[in-house]
Amino acid sequence: MAVSIKDIARMAGVSHSTVSRALNNSPLIALDTAQRIQRIASEKGYAASAVARSLVTRRTQAIGVVVTWIADPFNGEVVAGIEEVANREGYSVVVATSQADPQREMAVVRFFRQRRVTASWWPHRA
Repeated sequence: MAVSIKDIARMAGVSHSTVSRALNNSPLIALDTAQRIQRIASEKGYAASAVARSLVTRRTQAIGVVVTWIADPFNGEVVAGIEEVANREGYSVVVATSQADPQREMAVVRFFRQRRVTASWWPHRA
């Protein structure tokens, strides 16, 4: 089972807020305490939960892209460019196709909103 911030807090004898601050390099935590917490987290294989973080921040660090057809070479190049920049900035990209169906496109956008994915549209090519 994955180790949580609360587990690390218990091991380090501090609050889970202190662990969170230490793992996020907050200047509010003494350097020796932060290093001890980071060492424990590393030894126990702690990995931050993107789901938990998104609940707190209300952001997923994900960008949704809706294209008409992914097989269109132009759309493929555009998506590749979006993904390159997004990844460099710490975002992931979720791609969906509308198959030129406006109802499907709106359903995808609703899906993205429900999951706090920032939705983007690419105009239909003539």
